Amino acid sequence: MSDLDLLSLPRLASLRLSPDGERLIASMSRPAPEGTKMRAAIWAFDPTGDGPPRRLTRSAPGESVGAFLRDGSLLFTSARPDPDRPKDEEDENDEIGRLWLLPASGGEARVLVGPSGGVDDVRAARDADVIVFSASVYPGVTSLAADRDRHKERTKAGVEALLFEGYPIRRWDHYLGPRERHLFAAPMPSGEERMADPVDLTPDAGQALLETRYDVTPDGATIVTGWSVTTDLTRLHERLVALDRAGGERRFLSPDDGHWYSEPACSPDGRWVVATRSEHGSPERIGDQTLWLVDLASGEGRDLTPDLDLWPHGPLWMPGSDAVLFTADRGGGAAPLRVELATGDVTVLTAE
Repeated sequence: MSDLDLLSLPRLASLRLSPDGERLIASMSRPAPEGTKMRAAIWAFDPTGDGPPRRLTRSAPGESVGAFLRDGSLLFTSARPDPDRPKDEEDENDEIGRLWLLPASGGEARVLVGPSGGVDDVRAARDADVIVFSASVYPGVTSLAADRDRHKERTKAGVEALLFEGYPIRRWDHYLGPRERHLFAAPMPSGEERMADPVDLTPDAGQALLETRYDVTPDGATIVTGWSVTTDLTRLHERLVALDRAGGERRFLSPDDGHWYSEPACSPDGRWVVATRSEHGSPERIGDQTLWLVDLASGEGRDLTPDLDLWPHGPLWMPGSDAVLFTADRGGGAAPLRVELATGDVTVLTAE
């Protein structure tokens, strides 16, 4: 094997375990036939290691793992063509991300929703048939149908101009807009139906949800997300926000102290939210990063890892809601760790 052969090795990401613990799903990326880019597909693995891996999806655009529904069906996003696309969508771009459902019982995947601006991520409630997804829409529209109509009007008029009335306006190598990232929620449709009319939970988000992560409580009643604050351009930061799915109310779960609260994860019992809390550094002091635990009902929070001399990230809950798993850079590599809610004791789960 040469050093260049390393580029062709399969790359695994986005591990998900089915609710019954029988299937482990991951995205596996390999070089596309032309050799100029990586192409992802979804594979199923036997958690016991006895059975062989099995490929579940195959398409030129590739697929990204989303979430399991409580019946074991798999949600994923992909820009693969929709064979059942409605007639009013036939003139739209084929390369947008759509939300797909792969039934637990097997069979072909089907589209649940395909907004004009595309779907980029999805979460599902653990104990309810509720789906939450993020999609890009034009400011001020009241539904995905209205967003589609706005897109058709812009295209027909040949409008390509971008109007910026706030910050940020650019991310890495591209300008932002004219669409904004919003969060939508909808019940799982029955039979072969598509989502009828997903509810926009963040109609006034602006760019507050740009590259933020979110999660949903097991009962599907509350969505917790990061919320970017850009009022002071010298102190950009992110807060935690709880969104009520039924009433649309919004409340902050973290103080406005200038720190970054991100990567929220809701506990299986629906009581807690854990997130990473990152401080801004200064010439005199390196900013710290810890795990922040919030009581979802009261909004009271505390540092879960005050004495940890590492930077935790990617928190995940244990099934009993009594401990949190996370990773941290340690000794030149990434190590998995566990922290107990009751005592704050931290355990490194690997020897090296």
